[in-house]
Amino acid sequence: MAELRFPNVNSVNISGRVTRDPELKYTQNETAILKIDIAFNRNYQKNSEWQQEVGYIAITAWGDQAENCAKHLKKGSPVLVEAYMKMESWTTNENQKRSKIVLVAKKIHNLEKDSSENQDQSQERDDQI
Repeated sequence: MAELRFPNVNSVNISGRVTRDPELKYTQNETAILKIDIAFNRNYQKNSEWQQEVGYIAITAWGDQAENCAKHLKKGSPVLVEAYMKMESWTTNENQKRSKIVLVAKKIHNLEKDSSENQDQSQERDDQI
């Protein structure tokens, strides 16, 4: 039997809104780490009627990107996140094992329109934070 060629792909692009104000902390090495959650929608058709399903996912950002996000994002901010998936595991105080999938951000784009952008349409704005 021939060996299967299986690509090693772990890439996620997702858009949504930040569900709470960003939480910025620092590691012992003084590296910034940011945690946010986003809500996202999936629209689909069922029996010729459109339905909407809402989901939530945790996002982690590191370094300069984490600090920039903490400055510019807030609850309700629309974002586009380019990330990879990672499994986080821990043990509770009751000695129960828990795990969840989080997205580790490679890039976070702020999709919020800047009020100054409306005043000066010719000025370009870098939306990557």
